[in-house]
Amino acid sequence: MSDADRDRWEARYEDDPGADRTDPDPLLAEALAHASGSGRAIDLACGRGRHAIALAKAGYEVEAVDIS
Repeated sequence: MSDADRDRWEARYEDDPGADRTDPDPLLAEALAHASGSGRAIDLACGRGRHAIALAKAGYEVEAVDIS
């Protein structure tokens, strides 16, 4: 990805009124309720990391990657 891509995503997060969300998406929350809580997970294009944080709190070893 280019610097322009990174700048575009940075601007999106700065202007996003929902950017302070910390709860995971309901679909992930439901899946975690039935998951073992062990193993590894990767969160690609993680944004501010709300899903990576939820996975880590559930006991997973998480790698989170984002351009911004």
